[in-house]
Amino acid sequence: MKNKILIIVTIVVVIIAVCVIVFIPKNNDNGAKNEATSDVKKTISNTAKKIEADLNENGDVEVLLDKLDTKSPTFITYTSEKGNKMELVAVKDSSDNIDIAFNTCQVCNGSPKAYFVWQNNKLVCKNCGNTFSLKTIGQSSGGCNPMTISDSEVTKIENGIQISKVFLSDNENLFTNVEEH
Repeated sequence: MKNKILIIVTIVVVIIAVCVIVFIPKNNDNGAKNEATSDVKKTISNTAKKIEADLNENGDVEVLLDKLDTKSPTFITYTSEKGNKMELVAVKDSSDNIDIAFNTCQVCNGSPKAYFVWQNNKLVCKNCGNTFSLKTIGQSSGGCNPMTISDSEVTKIENGIQISKVFLSDNENLFTNVEEH
C-alpha cells in the first residue's frame, strides 16, 4: 500500500513540475534589449512599437493619429537640440483622442531604469516593476506612473497633436540618468 501511495505522489509531483516548466512564462528581462535595430521602428513586444518623433518646420513634435493604436502604446523617441534623448509614450482612445506622457516614472525618476516597457498588455516600470493599463497614459498624476504631459502643453492639429520643442527642452532633465533602451 505504501508503495502505491509513493508512486502516486511521485507521479503527481512530476506532473506538477512539467506543468510549471511548460505553462508558466519565464521572466525575460531582455525585452527591450532584443529589439530590432531599425532607426524608424522597433518592436517592444508583439504589438507595441517604437518610432522616431515627427517634427514640424518649427522643430515641434507632432504625434499623428495614424501612427497610434488603441490596444497598445507607441513609444516615441526624440532628441533635443542639446542631443539629449527623450521618450514619450502615446495611445489613442476609441474616439481618436491622443493620451500622451513622458516615458519616465514619476516616483522612480532619476533611476537609470525609470522607464516603461509593454509586457503582457501592461506598462511595466523597469525600475520598480509596478504595472499600469493604457488608461493611465496622460491621465494619472502623482505616484508611480508615466509622467503626465498636461493638456495645456498639447496643441491639437488636424491629424493629431503637437508638443513644442521649448516645452520638451524644459523637461529634458527628466531623462538625464535614464539608460538607453
